[in-house]
Amino acid sequence: MGDDRMRFGAGAWGLIQRQDGHVLLVHHARSGLWTLPGGKVEEGETLKQAAIREVHEETGLHGEAGRLLVIRHARPGTWFGPLQRTRDSLHFVFAMNVPAEQFRGIRRQEDEVLDIRWWAPEQVMADGRPEPSVLITAALGVLAGRTEGCAYLEDNELR
Repeated sequence: MGDDRMRFGAGAWGLIQRQDGHVLLVHHARSGLWTLPGGKVEEGETLKQAAIREVHEETGLHGEAGRLLVIRHARPGTWFGPLQRTRDSLHFVFAMNVPAEQFRGIRRQEDEVLDIRWWAPEQVMADGRPEPSVLITAALGVLAGRTEGCAYLEDNELR
């Protein structure tokens, strides 16, 4: 008899914001997108542990995962840049608490990250691609108090 349990992929990202409001984004080699540092949750990890690990791997920064800002359910067929989802995925975005003195030591993960930059929120929204900007916009909306609690997205739409 087949396994009829629903299986989800899971990913965790960290939003790092400077005092001036700029957000740290990484240019991923695989997707070609500028997005928050983050990625797949590994077996045995909590969501926060995955966000902390991914932020460190991709940027060299050490921090703590704080408040949960966004949950997104991406269904099969949802596009994420050039990549199309083949199964249901749950994405979690956490506010990362990283001491500002570490920002001078940012370094990119050579094999996965092409570049790292600080972006003003309006630059992210003007980028025109909904996949990463919707997560960032939703997360910033929670931090600014425009969304109560945690933002919930289905695919790329706020619900």
